[in-house]
Amino acid sequence: MSDAWETDPRPVRILENRRLARATFWLSLQVEDDHPLPHRPGNILSLFVDVEGRRLRHPYTVSAADPESREIGILYRVVKGGAVTPTLSWLGKGNRISMAGCFSRPIPALIAPEATSVVGVCTGSGVGPLAGFIREALSTPGWTRPITLIGGFRAEEDIPLIEQLDTMAEDSRFQWFPSLSAPQHADYSGPTGRISDTLPDILPTLAGAHVHLVGNGGMISTIKTALLNAGMPPARLTTETYFNKAAAPDAAAVARLSGFYRGKV
Repeated sequence: MSDAWETDPRPVRILENRRLARATFWLSLQVEDDHPLPHRPGNILSLFVDVEGRRLRHPYTVSAADPESREIGILYRVVKGGAVTPTLSWLGKGNRISMAGCFSRPIPALIAPEATSVVGVCTGSGVGPLAGFIREALSTPGWTRPITLIGGFRAEEDIPLIEQLDTMAEDSRFQWFPSLSAPQHADYSGPTGRISDTLPDILPTLAGAHVHLVGNGGMISTIKTALLNAGMPPARLTTETYFNKAAAPDAAAVARLSGFYRGKV
């Protein structure tokens, strides 16, 4: 390896590759070189995976990182017919792959200093980096800002990290809500519908909040447009889009949300 450790492929060994929810896996990697490990939740890295004789590169968002144990955790969703994730999901403990880079800013660095609270909104595996940020924030001495997490999923079996989120919610500074578009269990009593439908009931006001959106481009473009139209300062609204990056906002949802939150952001 050259001295350009920031961009050169680095050897990593798989410690765990476990399914947590339908098509959603937790990947734990041991970094096997001695170069710095500056990664934090929200940073982006590339993984190199050999697929049918070709080495493919794909970006993933860091959900957890520990420079002392030199471990990195990634929550990812297996995309049917995808180029990398079907092969990645079959790799097990001890398999070696490579990673490179530490791109983008971590979530803690995105939060506006003037924000009085933090709201994380995500779909699918976007819950991973937000959960990592929340764990880091709650363990930071002097952190007082309340944090709310809202995750959009299809059904109960699609929600990963439930145990971890429930444990963190024992801290009065944090609360989380799933929003299910097609719940399957008769005893489910939480928010039902897309996040653009349930957000006003979960959070009647976003005054002073920093909102960080992660996941589906359709959700992000709709909520971002609505909140900006409602008057939210751009510095208190950040995003990371996983897919559907060119998705247009839902005009009806934008009108409904912007009208509801006008004067409440």
